[in-house]
This record gives sequence, structure tokens and C-alpha cells, in this order.
Amino acid sequence: MFRTMTPMLLGIMIIAASTSATAGPPAPDTSPEDEMFRQIKSDVFDEKWESVLADSERLIAAYPTSESLPRTYYYRAKALQHLPGREDAAVGAYGEFIAKFPTEALLREDALISRINLAKSMWLQGKKDAIAILVKSLDEKGYPRIYAAIQISHLDNKPARARAIPILQECTRTEHEAEIRNECTLGILRIDPSAVPAPKAAPVPGSTEPRLIRLEVRDKKTGSITVAVNLPIAFAEALLDSLSAIDRGRVVQQLTARHIDLDNLMRSLKSLGSQTLVEVETEDAKIRVWLE
Repeated sequence: MFRTMTPMLLGIMIIAASTSATAGPPAPDTSPEDEMFRQIKSDVFDEKWESVLADSERLIAAYPTSESLPRTYYYRAKALQHLPGREDAAVGAYGEFIAKFPTEALLREDALISRINLAKSMWLQGKKDAIAILVKSLDEKGYPRIYAAIQISHLDNKPARARAIPILQECTRTEHEAEIRNECTLGILRIDPSAVPAPKAAPVPGSTEPRLIRLEVRDKKTGSITVAVNLPIAFAEALLDSLSAIDRGRVVQQLTARHIDLDNLMRSLKSLGSQTLVEVETEDAKIRVWLE
């Protein structure tokens, strides 16, 4: 969701490449094991998940020392993830793959992220013990750790959110990709806007509070500014104050549903000082939102 090439996309590319490489009738000297694995890959490509699950379990049982075992365990978990009502089994299958094959870097990262997504979905469905999977994922290294913290920021679980905050703060300071940094900043804002790391930029001379929320879109080819918005923070406050009690209540209700405290957010904006809030680079433009 955030990176130039996500683990899921890499996994799909691996599957597609291996499937196309083995497409067509098997070679005359193909072993039963190779033929079974070739069929599993073909069924993954065709999204025949019942067949993938059945054949994966047969291969695991029949060939416990097969070189294709890591991918077979991975495909088995992926099949369970796509079958209705098998979320618990899928979480267990991903966990088994992760434990058995720690050196399978690309597939392992995709497995971790898939398990995080399953756990979040289960938690939202009322299976509150699934939060343990998300919290455990915070002990991972690299992107899965950050991804787990971002997903936790969407959930109303205070202990887990408290664990996620330092990871999100570190991400905003050290992550190279602007899109991931922005997601981490939004995650902190969902949990506690006052926890956004201190600004790197110097405050506006003669003022301890930012006065403007500024947005700028700059064309990368010409260097010209195509969109510029300067919104006084005082105007935003006045606009909110002008709403009727009912309308303001609706705004607060919608923000609360997204775990954002409006009053706390406005106080935090004032206390942050001058700093960049969001930077996004697309193929054609640079987008920046900052306080001044």
C-alpha cells in the first residue's frame, strides 16, 4: 500500500513468473512431486483455492523434504486466506510458514503483512484476542513492524496503541520513503496528535505558534507552482465555531469514529511550531503541506 513495490506485489510476481515458467504439459521426466507442485502454481494463478489447499496439504504430507516446501506452505496459507470462514486457520498457517522458513525473505515479509491484515479484520469482527498478533508483529524488523503499527492506529485498543506510538515516531524521523513517513504521521494523529515528533524546521521569527496551514503542488518538469493554498489556522477555528451545535456535533462524531479528537488536534497544531506535515512525490508533481 505504501511502497513502490509492495510485498504482496512481489509475491504475485514470483507466483506469476514461476507459473509461466512451468506452463504447458510437463516434461517427460517430470517427477510426481514436480508435477504436483506445477499444478499447485497453476491453480494459484487461476485462483482455484480449494485445489491449492488440497494439493498443498498432499505435497507436504508426501514429500516432507521437498525443495518446494517453503512455497507450498506459503501457498497453503494464501489459499486458506481466500477461503470463506478460514481466517483462523490462515493466521495459523502463515505463522507456521514464518516459523519454519525464516530465510525466505520476500515470501516471509508478504506472509507477515497478510497475517497482520487478517488479524486486523478479525479484531474488527469482534475477535479481540487477535490484537495479540498485531502487537507481536511490532517486534519484527523492517517494513512489517511499521505496517503493524499503522494498522494498530486504526483500532481502539489503548495498550496496543501505546506500543505503536514509538515505532510511528521513529518512522517519521528515519524512513526514507515520504509516503510511508506520511502514513506514520497520520497514524500518530489518529492516536495522539500531541505525540507528533518535534518540528525540524525553525519556528517563524517572533512567533511561537504557526499561523497558516499551507499547501503547495509544484510541477516537477517546469518547477512552477500549480496549486497554492494558505489557510489561516484562526480561520479554521472560526469556521468550526460558526457551526451550529448540531453540525459541530456531527463533525466531532465523524472524526471520533476515525479516532481523532478535534479539540486536541487544534491544540496540537498550535503547539507543533513551523514544520512540514506531509510530503508526497508523484511522477508529475511534488505536494507539500506545512505549518508556518
